[in-house]
Amino acid sequence: MSNDQESRKAQTKTLFNMLASDYDSGAACFAHFGRRLVEVAGINAGARVLDIASGRGAVVLPAAERVGPGGEVVGVDLADAMVHATSEEAARRGLKARVSVMDAEALTFPSESFNFVICGFGIMFFPD
Repeated sequence: MSNDQESRKAQTKTLFNMLASDYDSGAACFAHFGRRLVEVAGINAGARVLDIASGRGAVVLPAAERVGPGGEVVGVDLADAMVHATSEEAARRGLKARVSVMDAEALTFPSESFNFVICGFGIMFFPD
């Protein structure tokens, strides 16, 4: 990866760490579209779901609701503060969702780990 790409990732991480506490707290437009994405994708009970660039959980949280206790939802995001806030919100709601800091362009999951891989609001931030 080039220095320019690494620099863009570092800037993105810094920006979203700064925004995490208030991100999507107003009109919650991301939450609306996150629920819609889960619906349109056809995520079902018991499914294993990976959400890339999870942010504040616009997709992770409704996906966890949809898969229920028999499913698994994993979210990844580059920004530590986003991961922390989303993990706290999932716990507050009693949802089974695991959110981790991970570079979406360097995922570490084995092939065929998930039934659904979705990315609602982040692909435009990936330098590659």
